Formats: sequence, structure tokens, C-alpha cells
Amino acid sequence: MRSEAAELTYLRAAAEVLRQAGRPLSAPEIVDRALADGLLPNATTAKTPQKSMQARLSMHILRKGSQSTFVRTSAGRFQLRASLKAVDERPIESFDRNMHRERA
Repeated sequence: MRSEAAELTYLRAAAEVLRQAGRPLSAPEIVDRALADGLLPNATTAKTPQKSMQARLSMHILRKGSQSTFVRTSAGRFQLRASLKAVDERPIESFDRNMHRERA
């Protein structure tokens, strides 16, 4: 349950930061802005919050596909799907699903 709550916290923070930015951002940029705006409490962050943010966004896109709130516009950069038409960015069409599989 705690993991789900942390995931929602990261995703909500990312959505708000990306909404405010209006353009694609990298996970480190999203985390920095979220922490500065108090959207991502220090207590919820992992040892490497930038990697946690990138993993959560990547997994959301992978699981939800075209229903995801987020899109990857280029390597390591994310944008809100709703804002995609407002910028001259395109989502990456192919994605190596094996890259994010858990290792046994």
C-alpha cells in the first residue's frame, strides 16, 4: 500500500509540474521543481528521487499506453499527453519493454 501511495504522490507531483511548465521536462527537472514547490515532500522521496520519478513515469506509460496521462517526447523527457498538441513534440512510438522488466 505504501508503494502505491508513493507512486501516486510522484505522479501527481509530475502532473502538476508538467502542467505548470507547459513543455517536456526530464525527471531531475520535475523532481527539483516538485521539491521546490512542496509538491513532493522530502519524507516520500527515495534515496534517488530522480530515478524513482523516471521509473514511475515510465511504468505508468508502459502500463496505460495511450491512456496514460504522460508521454515520453524524447529519451528521458516527459510531457502531459493533454499538452502534447501545444508543443512541437511527438511521443516516442517504439519502446523496449524489456528495458524495464524486473530482474530475477
